[in-house]
Amino acid sequence: MAFTRLELVIVVLVVTVLVLLIVPGLVKAREKSRLTRCANNLVQIGTAMTNWAAGHTNSATGAGEYAPRVSTNYGGSLEFADTGQVFQHFRAMSNELGSTAVLVCPSDSRQSGSSWLTLADTNLSYFISLGADPRIEDWLLTGDRHLDSVPPRRGAVLEVSTNTLFRWRPELHQGNSGNVVFSDGSVLQVPVSSVGPDLVHSV
Repeated sequence: MAFTRLELVIVVLVVTVLVLLIVPGLVKAREKSRLTRCANNLVQIGTAMTNWAAGHTNSATGAGEYAPRVSTNYGGSLEFADTGQVFQHFRAMSNELGSTAVLVCPSDSRQSGSSWLTLADTNLSYFISLGADPRIEDWLLTGDRHLDSVPPRRGAVLEVSTNTLFRWRPELHQGNSGNVVFSDGSVLQVPVSSVGPDLVHSV
């Protein structure tokens, strides 16, 4: 039995409505999955940073220090703090991180570096803190690169403080949220950030 033109139009309209109802849910579910996988990446990065710090003790305080606070003479990345080269800080922790693949968020169009030797800022989805202190549990370590502030950052360095208005730029996670990691190893998804005093290298 053949469809009449009216029946065909009705079928097309019903299918169209179903697609319009289902697709946004699928897109949202896929982005939620990516956000979770991104958080897993950041857990690994936070653990690597903490492990690196455990092996680099500050003789004055007796506490560990993160790579951006330790001289390159001792395997850190302190001298790169003013260069805007974020990848240098991650490269200093390459033994703890293992693979460069962990440095790219599943929601990001950027590709991971093929090796630590060829790593560049264009292979990164995450910023890194320049002033984090392992002794302060809620100090920001790292997070999604699209964190921004108003007024704008100074070059590659974003000044984070409790009085700064934060936003997420639209590059990742549909621009309305992002993941951040703190010194205690916790990962937090935040819609708008007020993550405490710090200096952040952004990419």
